[in-house]
Amino acid sequence: MTLPLEDIQMQEANDQRFMRRSRIRACVFFVMLGAILWMWFAFRGQPLFMFNLFAYDPDLTLRGRIFRYIVVFLLCASLLYLLWFSLYSVGSGIWKKPPKGPAMDRFKKYYNAFDILSVIPLFLVCFIAINGWVLGFAYVDGTSMEPTYSENDFTIINHGFPSYEAGDVVIVNHGEKLIKRLIGLPGDHLVVAFDGVYINDELIESTVRMGYIPYDGVIPDGFYFVMGDNRAFSNDSRYFGLVSESMMMGEVIYPQR
Repeated sequence: MTLPLEDIQMQEANDQRFMRRSRIRACVFFVMLGAILWMWFAFRGQPLFMFNLFAYDPDLTLRGRIFRYIVVFLLCASLLYLLWFSLYSVGSGIWKKPPKGPAMDRFKKYYNAFDILSVIPLFLVCFIAINGWVLGFAYVDGTSMEPTYSENDFTIINHGFPSYEAGDVVIVNHGEKLIKRLIGLPGDHLVVAFDGVYINDELIESTVRMGYIPYDGVIPDGFYFVMGDNRAFSNDSRYFGLVSESMMMGEVIYPQR
């Protein structure tokens, strides 16, 4: 059955508007994909960046690595589909004729999938920006902070705007990521001796094992003294010395204990 001319013209006008909308959405996707790639290259060297896809993380369990690979595969597959559709949409009318009839019906089905998946790059842009500039995420590895934090406890770390104070729980990069309690600040008088640890002449901890590094003086600017809450078994500044500000990766803001 042949449609009236007015109906045909109306349908063509609707199809043209639909194609314009799909091309605009495709261009927005290209912008977000560019932002994702730029931020990934900018942040990929940071130890708290969750999208260091090809870097080996010794703190990540086997289950965590398998989960990461599955998530990466699904994200890549989704982004490849979004990229294919965007190229197809933008290319229609430039190097090939716009779809019509049954081809337009198929195109609209492709667009429906694109519409659902297009939330992924928006999520990635927001999440990568937050992770790269403000917040990091990590699981506790080891028992040095027990009973405050236990093995595999999830933590959120403020690495964008940390303001370190005595008593804060911090993450230290000492060859591996360590979670410790901040005990001594720059300007504090620190004594580490066989009979204990003193901050400004106040006994902080009496347990000091063999192999400690003696110290008696003011903590210089840009350096900190950290210890684990599990004082008897923690490997901390008593045994590897002060940590520099460049080794401080951020303060734990969740859970605060």
